[in-house]
This record gives sequence, structure tokens and C-alpha cells, in this order.
Amino acid sequence: PLGELENQLNSDFIRVHRSFIVNKRKIKSVTQISDRTYEIELRDCSQRIPMSRSAYSKYKQLFR
Repeated sequence: PLGELENQLNSDFIRVHRSFIVNKRKIKSVTQISDRTYEIELRDCSQRIPMSRSAYSKYKQLFR
């Protein structure tokens, strides 16, 4: 499962959704889509990735 992989990765990687882990250094922007929905844009990648509210709270603390 993804949780096992998450435990093996270094601190450059963060869990942003139950189905996604991303490299913090590759995050280009985070956009609020609605009250409860966020979306990540990565550098050099056209796919948008969903971000949970709890992950967004952790993300904000990391980048203060």
C-alpha cells in the first residue's frame, strides 16, 4: 500500500491525498478549487493532483 511507500521515502515527499504522494520540491502551486477542495500543480507536469484539507493544513505549516 501507499502508506508503506510513504514510510520509505525521505522528508522531501509528502502525502497530499489518500492516493497521492508528491515531492515538495516539485510543487509549483496549490489552488483552492472550492471550500473543501485543493489542487496541486507540479513543475514539468500537466496533470493536476487533488490535495486533501488535512494535507493542505500540513502544507501551510511546512511553508510558513
